[in-house]
Parts: sequence; C-alpha cells; structure tokens
Amino acid sequence: MSHIDAAFIERLSKLSRISLKADEIRRLEENLEKILKHIDQLQQVDTTGVEPCFSVQQSLTCPLFEDEPEPLMTRSELMENAPDKISGFIRVPTVIKGA
Repeated sequence: MSHIDAAFIERLSKLSRISLKADEIRRLEENLEKILKHIDQLQQVDTTGVEPCFSVQQSLTCPLFEDEPEPLMTRSELMENAPDKISGFIRVPTVIKGA
C-alpha cells in the first residue's frame, strides 16, 4: 500500500494548480489513505473464474435513436443569441490566463 503524506498532497495540488489550506491537506490525506486501504481490501477478494464486466447491469441496453437533422441557424440568428460579441465573433471568458 502506498502512503499518502502532506508532501504528496502538496505536490498534487501544485501540479493541478489548486491552492489548499493546511486543514484541507490534512483532510485529503486522511480521505486518500481510507481510499487506498479500501482498494487494498478489494484486492484481497478472490476473483478466480469471474468474467470481467464493463457494467454492473450488463443485461440492459441503451436505446439508439436515429439522428434527425434540423435546419441550421443563420449566422445573424446565432449572433443575436450571443451574450457578448466583438467584431462579428462570439466573445467567451478567458480559459487560460496569460495565453
């Protein structure tokens, strides 16, 4: 079993660009340890002869529907619905700062 410590959580938070307070780091450390202990416990289960499955409900099937094309909006109709526009384009919020 891997051991989760505060340094590991801090490294993950830095990689994911999430700022964490000390109490959040401690809580995450405890929760991840519990998850790893549970995974270790599941790995003890004997699955010899058990077929792998991709879903718990393998007998259910998802209904498939035919695609039904609909008329497209014109550019002017689309632009009328845009909440923010600039020079004929739809303005969206910045996703990556500094890019």
